[in-house]
This record gives sequence, C-alpha cells and structure tokens, in this order.
Amino acid sequence: VPVRARIDPQVFIENIDDRLELLKKSDLTRQSMLSDTSQLDALDDLHWVSGSMRPAGITLEHFLHPIQAFFILPLFALCNAGVHIHGGVFKTMVNPISLGIILGLVIGKQLGVGSMVWAAVKLGWAELPKGVRWPHLYGAGCLAGVGFTMSLFISELAFTDDLLVDEAKIGILVASLISGVWGYLVLMVTLPKAEG
Repeated sequence: VPVRARIDPQVFIENIDDRLELLKKSDLTRQSMLSDTSQLDALDDLHWVSGSMRPAGITLEHFLHPIQAFFILPLFALCNAGVHIHGGVFKTMVNPISLGIILGLVIGKQLGVGSMVWAAVKLGWAELPKGVRWPHLYGAGCLAGVGFTMSLFISELAFTDDLLVDEAKIGILVASLISGVWGYLVLMVTLPKAEG
C-alpha cells in the first residue's frame, strides 16, 4: 500500500491557496453553497486535493481503525474470554472473587489514578496539561477500569480451578462494562462541546 502522497506537495499548496482565495472573495455563509455552485465546486476541489495529499496507506488505516477497534478486537476478546456461567449470573457476580474484581476495577482504578495524579500535582512533580481539569482525570480513571485483556490473562495465571477462572472472567466483563459506560458518561458531560 503506497505511503506517499499521490500529488506533489507544491501542487497541493497551490490548489489549496487558489480555492481558499476564491472562497475568501465570495460571500460564503452556511447556506450560500446551495445557491452559489462555484463555492460548492471549490469545496469539492479542496476535498479532492486534501484526499490526494493523504497517502493511501494512511487512508486505509483510518478506514480500518473503527472496524478493528469496535468490532474485531472486542469480538476476539469475547471469543477468547470463554465464560461459563454456573448457577446464574447474579449469584456469580456477588461471589467474593467476582465482587472483588468488580470493586477493584471500578472503584480501585478511579481512586488509584485520581490519587496518584493528585499527589504528583500537589508535590510539584507534574502539572495538569492545558485545558485538562480534574473531572477529565476522573473520567480517565473510570476508563482505566476497562482492564479486559490483561485482566483475563492475569486471572488465567492466578487461578487453576476453572470455576474460579470463570467467576473472575464474569467480574472482569461486568467491571469493564460498568467502567466503560461510566467513564464515557463522565467525559461526555465534562468535556467541552464541539462548536458547529
């Protein structure tokens, strides 16, 4: 797959400059493209030229990323989880192993990430990046509870009894689901909304 741009960078810059100049001279508004086809043509040209400048390998990578991240990887992880539920879901979730894992991943990660970052900032070892607030770090701490792959690996090493491994896997799956949903909701509320 090619990893070079399909057009010369200088041609790209000239085309972009020409189209931007045309748009600057026109009376561009949010609705004006509907009546002024030259504006729409200029935007189409900008889109085409930008796409031509992006290497095909990067375009393919960007296309495949959501498929890999949201379908292939979760499917692979769930297939390898191989969970067998003995005696009902609720009973399995409230046994000491599952409950300990759920509390550790859901609450422990939030407390661990939050307190360590807070301590590092208070001791002067680190500072929050520009635009990052404490609620953002809380959301990141929540998402840290999604410890699916490594947690499954550790549970396989920690327990020799298949029943205990299955209980650990249930705890990991439930904790990952809770942490993922809670972290998403926290960040959805605390992150600034995109304009437009």
